[in-house]
Amino acid sequence: MEDMTTAVAEELAKWWPEMTIYRENQKNGFAAPSFYVHRRPTTREPDVIGHDHELRTYQMEVLYTPPLDEDGTNADIDAVRDQMLDCLHIVGGKYRVTNWNDAVSDDTLVVTFDLPIHVAYEQHPIYQGRLDYTGDAKDGKD
Repeated sequence: MEDMTTAVAEELAKWWPEMTIYRENQKNGFAAPSFYVHRRPTTREPDVIGHDHELRTYQMEVLYTPPLDEDGTNADIDAVRDQMLDCLHIVGGKYRVTNWNDAVSDDTLVVTFDLPIHVAYEQHPIYQGRLDYTGDAKDGKD
């Protein structure tokens, strides 16, 4: 299974190649401008596809810290929000973004979204090699 945090960070890097992207919280705060990507709780439930599938929903959060400019901070946040809305539809080329929610808190853009994924359980079949049997049919006895 692919690391969803890495997949989101790589998707952001495609659209904002010069932007610093963090996966870990920073003790001294984040450089500006930057993104911070982290995973929130994951849910799972049986899938309607069949008994050997489940639906996992990876809840993601992306924080955007704008440049340290007193003038136009909201304008920068609004521009990045609109760009994210335009660019983040599919993550990793196969995971559709759903349940998008964004808000501004303490001059930081906070974006949350889900990545629902249908997962097939890994099958561990029991392989039967040769069966040695001693009995009437094998020994030619009736």
